[in-house]
Amino acid sequence: MVIAEGTAAGSSTPIEQVLAGFRRDRADLIAILHAVQNAFGYISRESVEAIGAHVELTPAQVYGVLTFYDHFRTKPLGTHLVELCVGPACYVRGGAKIRRVVETILGIEEGETTPDGSISLRGAQCTGTCALAPMIHIDGKQHGHLRLSDVPRLLAGLREAADPADRTDRSDRSANQVQGGAA
Repeated sequence: MVIAEGTAAGSSTPIEQVLAGFRRDRADLIAILHAVQNAFGYISRESVEAIGAHVELTPAQVYGVLTFYDHFRTKPLGTHLVELCVGPACYVRGGAKIRRVVETILGIEEGETTPDGSISLRGAQCTGTCALAPMIHIDGKQHGHLRLSDVPRLLAGLREAADPADRTDRSDRSANQVQGGAA
């Protein structure tokens, strides 16, 4: 669920609408953070301030909890989300090499979003699918038992889905360069 930014004059703001469903109790902080992220896609600085006021915590205290947990985001994600498992099973089965290939093809590093906002790359500590290592999730769909040669195909399809009007051969060139050096 994503809540629209604007509100009618005289009505409560979108963040106030989310907070209205929660007690003014700091014990609800994690649940509030989840609700705000579900509503807006991430937790903005303004939301941190409003949440703090709601549960009587300083913005620094809210931010401390927010950044402790890997699940919460302080920046909007791209249209598409690529999550790489960085857990031990994926690592020992070639996950680091796969991460380098993904970063090369996308032109971003883990934790970043492409300049056009179409694709975000995140690391996931454990996806609970160690038997499928190495593993990647693309828009929530898991792809396991990855080989280096699988990655360009998976990401090329994602690039095409991100913007069908912008089908330059840049992705193909990157994929071929990476395939040539890996596999």
